[in-house]
Amino acid sequence: MKKQILYTTVMLCITICFSQNETANWTFGENAGLNFNSGYPLPLGASQLNTTEGCASMSDTSGNLIIYSDGSTVWNKNHDIMTNGLDLLGNDSSTQSAIIIPKPNSDTIYYIFTVDDRAGSNGLRFSEVDLSLSGGLGAVTANKNILLESPITEKLTAVEASNGEDIWVISHRWESNEFVSYLVSDLGVSTTPVVSGIGTYYGGDINQTIGYLKASPNREKVASVVSYVSQVEVFDFNALTGQLTNPVYIPNLSTNNPGFYGCEFSPDSQLLYVSELNYDTNLSFIHQYNLGLNSASSIIASDVIVGQRTGSFGALQQALDGKIYVAEFDRTSMAVITDPNTIGVDCNVLSGFVNLNDKICQLGLPPFIQSYFYATNIFNNTCFGDVTEFYTEFSTSIDAIQWDFGDPASGINNTSTLLNPTHVFSSYGTFNVTINFVVDGQNQTLYRSLTITDKPPVLTLDPLYSCETDNLFNLQNAIPSSYLSPDYNIAYFETLEDAQQKENNIVNFSNYDATSTNQTIYITLSNGTFSDCFSISTLDLVTVSAPIVADEDVFLCKIQSQILLLLMSDI
Repeated sequence: MKKQILYTTVMLCITICFSQNETANWTFGENAGLNFNSGYPLPLGASQLNTTEGCASMSDTSGNLIIYSDGSTVWNKNHDIMTNGLDLLGNDSSTQSAIIIPKPNSDTIYYIFTVDDRAGSNGLRFSEVDLSLSGGLGAVTANKNILLESPITEKLTAVEASNGEDIWVISHRWESNEFVSYLVSDLGVSTTPVVSGIGTYYGGDINQTIGYLKASPNREKVASVVSYVSQVEVFDFNALTGQLTNPVYIPNLSTNNPGFYGCEFSPDSQLLYVSELNYDTNLSFIHQYNLGLNSASSIIASDVIVGQRTGSFGALQQALDGKIYVAEFDRTSMAVITDPNTIGVDCNVLSGFVNLNDKICQLGLPPFIQSYFYATNIFNNTCFGDVTEFYTEFSTSIDAIQWDFGDPASGINNTSTLLNPTHVFSSYGTFNVTINFVVDGQNQTLYRSLTITDKPPVLTLDPLYSCETDNLFNLQNAIPSSYLSPDYNIAYFETLEDAQQKENNIVNFSNYDATSTNQTIYITLSNGTFSDCFSISTLDLVTVSAPIVADEDVFLCKIQSQILLLLMSDI
């Protein structure tokens, strides 16, 4: 019994959010940096920042770097220390020492929020930058190191308010269970916070100040990591009021120290990724939790370790290409989660993926206004020959749009001015899609890298057999050796629906315990790591209860120290 099914993804989705290009440049670690203006990360070599953890950067609406900081020093776009840019009261050993927030409806004013490390007396403060000063290079004004809270944990995140213009900056008090949300509007920074007394009391061992705080791109959730307790809390967030409610506590059942450290939401805000460090064993993990489930117990039970390495994973941060990048401590490269909206290990965590040109990554990555990423759901790759559909989703009305599909061989069909165009690519390969659009009178350009892959074959697989008392199968044994290479991505599923959705894949495929004496397994085969163009093949698992011997064409099985000969052709 052999069945073949071909399943391909023919719908490709892109959604676009105003103000993404502000996240185009990252500075972090020991003089490391990345530039995403081409739609993929390229090393940014001139950064003067040298920090173990906290860092921040900001670009203009065209994707040009304008400010970066470690919470203590501010640099301008020329990588020089900004006028009056010394002695900010953050700390480069603070988990999230700084975050940079543009003043709404201003082209020149920015606020740098800073937090001290380990509940230090400098607390949470903000300083003002005016880019119109110093010949357009900017300067920190007299509004410097203005105290908001002390003591405070090492946590900072930001997200747009419900009006799409104002910004909430969120942190957490020390020796308290209170979150504080400060509103930044065109009037400046409100120094009276919205207070949410909810969730765990953060106090005691000052190591518990450590851990990332992140808002979800859709503005509906906030996640808070508490290291050395190794706990994550997820809250509902009200973008109108700034209030946090309905905590879900996610414990880490291991005893690793410091345990949980960084966190990040998927672009669709349905999944949460958390990094875990173990200084005793020098191992590190990335956990995934499904926040779309309907109960706290289900969310906790959805925990899947999707990445592991020797050494330390640190911060996680989404980029404007829709992927999540992961700091790898003391390395000249970074990890990436290529498909962060995908449940389970098929989200694809690749260690050492991004080359930093000999600059060194540490634990921290720059945080941004998280709702900037709400519409960065990346392209789902399609099969060659399919009609690729593009969808736009703007947070405000647009004046004009121009698509360039990066496929000049398609002639006049290479461009479109439609909101939701379609395109049939002329070949398989990687295409750099450019989207130029005008929003509220401002020109914006976005880039997306799209891979069109050749259709993978449907495999014709012979059944696998096992004896009744063993009932265990190595599913990989059925796959031809030519497909067991990095050029292909193979996953195994118990149902066709799971295979089509690429959910609930079989993890223990090398020692699989069959659920019945005659079971069909569904196997997805895709071309390379990034492809959602895949085939589905079927594999029959047969469990036999008695040996049959007919000739020399036999199947060997060990049962209770006896060797039984089973004739494959007669079963």
